[in-house]
Amino acid sequence: MKNNKFLLLLVIFVFFIQCRENRKDTKSKILIKKEVKKKRSQKTFLVDGIYFPDQYNEDCDFWIKIHLKNSKEYLYTFFNGSKVKKTGKLSLIDNDESKQLIFDNAFKCIYSRDTIFIQNYGNSTNYYERISYCSLKFISLVKKLKIENTNLTFYNDKAYYLEQSGLYTEAIYLLERIIKQYPNRTVAYINLGDSYWGVGSFEKAKKTYQIYVKQMQKKGKEVIIPKRVLERIVK
Repeated sequence: MKNNKFLLLLVIFVFFIQCRENRKDTKSKILIKKEVKKKRSQKTFLVDGIYFPDQYNEDCDFWIKIHLKNSKEYLYTFFNGSKVKKTGKLSLIDNDESKQLIFDNAFKCIYSRDTIFIQNYGNSTNYYERISYCSLKFISLVKKLKIENTNLTFYNDKAYYLEQSGLYTEAIYLLERIIKQYPNRTVAYINLGDSYWGVGSFEKAKKTYQIYVKQMQKKGKEVIIPKRVLERIVK
């Protein structure tokens, strides 16, 4: 009888210990999952880049560049065409429901899937204006720019004006995407070559100029190739 009681107590004791161990394992797994989720969230919520309108609109030539400084602080630049309109600090709010960007503690906007959504102005009872040089009420800016036939000339011209204004990095951003989608866009190669040259990427510039020269030769237009292009290729 005593042996039976002892065995019963032993079974209960072992069961209790096992339950405690399982509980610890479960808690550890939950903590690990939360930590992984937190790290994933931090890793994916990286907003640095250049954001252009998802659709071309001549009444709103507004775009944003966001730069990560020292791996901690975000800085932003507002552009109207090729002109810098405003610069400042950017804060991020990341929670389960939504992600938000705050520009200089002045106004918030929603951030989702590499897209910035801004409500530019309010109604008559609560009027405000965020971007005075944009007439749109709702502004949508995307990092993954979609270039197609309807906006190809617009973005090519914009890249040219950016390059002429010394905004080489921004011009490169556009031109690389144009060429990737339209590899026979000859004029884009000379603009990209000039932009590479402007940032000191001379080898990239030479390779790009060479493609430009080949395409011009195929079209029988080698006589109008700018002298600077030929000189830079052999430097």
